[in-house]
Amino acid sequence: NSYYEPWFFLPAAAQLGQQERWHLAIVESVTPQQSTWLAFFPFVRKASGGLSLLSLWNHSHCFLTTPLIRQDSLDVSLETLMLSLQHDSTLPGLLELSQISATGAIQQALVDVERRLLLSRFVRSTHNRALLSRERWRDADDDGQQYIADCLGGHHARELRRQRRRLGERGDLEFRQLTHLSQVDLWTDWFLELEDSGWKGRSGTSMKQHPEEEAFFREMTSTGFAERRIEMMGLFCQGEPIALKCNLLADAGSFSFKIAFNEELARFSPGVLLELDHIQKFAASGRDWMDSCAVAEHKMINRLWSDRRTIQDILISTGRSGSELQLASLPLLRVLYRQIKRCGSAVRQAIPFLRTNS
Repeated sequence: NSYYEPWFFLPAAAQLGQQERWHLAIVESVTPQQSTWLAFFPFVRKASGGLSLLSLWNHSHCFLTTPLIRQDSLDVSLETLMLSLQHDSTLPGLLELSQISATGAIQQALVDVERRLLLSRFVRSTHNRALLSRERWRDADDDGQQYIADCLGGHHARELRRQRRRLGERGDLEFRQLTHLSQVDLWTDWFLELEDSGWKGRSGTSMKQHPEEEAFFREMTSTGFAERRIEMMGLFCQGEPIALKCNLLADAGSFSFKIAFNEELARFSPGVLLELDHIQKFAASGRDWMDSCAVAEHKMINRLWSDRRTIQDILISTGRSGSELQLASLPLLRVLYRQIKRCGSAVRQAIPFLRTNS
């Protein structure tokens, strides 16, 4: 999980986590010769919905909270953590794991530990988000073109080719990638300016308008590129960036972290055109997958990327009696909440009818 690796986590904690109530849990293997970290769980204490929680740290620029655990130490690390928390009455008895992958070795190990220790879990929400995966590509030697054709269909693919031609009529169109550490600051400046020029700037949510977020992004990109853990790419017209993308790199895969484009050129879909170039770049990278980190209903990326990754928000009791009772009440509360929400929706739909017939 790139979001918890030091090059990303440390700048984020320094700039975005100053107000958090930290509880860092580290599982170590200690011998007379050395101490080896087996797992890292960056918890913060928080309150939500009247519940006191120990939550894996999440923030506005973090899209996965799966903890870092050595592959050969999954069971022992998770069981050690749970037993430690179970016997510490000074900490909350409920663990919150938000935006955690619903599949994979860590989830399987967590289920095994829950069964052995008789722990309860509540799945608060589940959703799918777009995933770019080579597993389902029809041709292992595909350079990305066939995959794009399969996802888009003929009409949409032709329209995007037309938009690329029209955009090229405005000036030389070029795909570029950050290649030198000396250029990181320039690319970071470009990205921050481009993001701020769009809807995020108008809504006050761009990183450039928040000094701590800008400082985090600058340090993260500099450190990450030096460690070969990020890549930045862009679509340029007449030498000016019109769409930029920042990806986080893991060992076997990667994460689509940020994208920004010139909204004055929205009719040419520069962001989509950059994504098409990126798919071909991904095909040549040798990586197995890329997580979109997008919301579930993101129409653009859902159409371009055909695979899905299931993400969950879960609560787990550490086994103390109070937390077990709290967790047991949550399914009923969710049913009541959804019923109220459905009734509210029905009332809102009926209001126009009632007005016209009153």
